[in-house]
Amino acid sequence: MAAKSRRMETRVDPETDDPIAQAARLTHESASGFVVRAARLEADRVLARTDPTTMPAERFDALIGSLDTADSALTLSRVAAQRRRFRRE
Repeated sequence: MAAKSRRMETRVDPETDDPIAQAARLTHESASGFVVRAARLEADRVLARTDPTTMPAERFDALIGSLDTADSALTLSRVAAQRRRFRRE
């Protein structure tokens, strides 16, 4: 891990601070460590959505073509036909 050389400050209301402090205690982290870890995870998730996915044209065409071909899904059909253990009400 790189040395910590930058500082971030934030102000929060008690309704935000209390659950953060509780979650930090449950994960055995400091509140700031918890917030930094959670913010980093969310930042990575957001940035990952902006990364383009590239593949060779032939592979893309094969992928799109496979969507037009139905799979027999025999196991799925058999399971769907079984009597359900639970009911939705």
